[in-house]
Amino acid sequence: MNSDHSSEPPQKRGTILAVAALEQEGRPDVTDALQTREWVSKILEQAGWHVLPVDITPKLLSSTERTASIIRSPGAECIFNLFEGFGSDSGAEHRFMAIVEKEGIPCTGNPASALKACLSKGMTAERLTQNKVPVPGGITLFPGLTPSVILEKLRLPVFLKPLSEDGSVGINGGSLVEKTEQLEEAV
Repeated sequence: MNSDHSSEPPQKRGTILAVAALEQEGRPDVTDALQTREWVSKILEQAGWHVLPVDITPKLLSSTERTASIIRSPGAECIFNLFEGFGSDSGAEHRFMAIVEKEGIPCTGNPASALKACLSKGMTAERLTQNKVPVPGGITLFPGLTPSVILEKLRLPVFLKPLSEDGSVGINGGSLVEKTEQLEEAV
């Protein structure tokens, strides 16, 4: 019998795919996933799992059939998902998960529907509010609206974020607006 205190090797288990993005020039959070994959793989292998790294590239993900074939072919018991999209395509994350779900392979992380919904900060805030989750005041600016609309609804300081990007993508030093004269330039 194997326990944490035993010197005998762990009993071999099934296969886990460790999936991450691979692209030429990725965002730091995307490229950090490759290092994280190494750490996760090491821990899983020490626990007796056979871990296969799978690189998701923009070219691969452009073919749903090929992506499905690659994640299906090793007969993995599950996918440890570290794929967070690509630097220029945050929506790739939910498209990948939709393929995984269609294939019926158990996977860590959120379902495609949640990932897709969270790409729209406006939609996310609306759903949270509908479910009685407190959300700070905000406004969604669409083309044609002037930044002065912000000051009609909110008071400074305000924090500006792109409506449809992942996490902190698009946030920079000009995102925090404390003075009216900064607003036009920041928007």
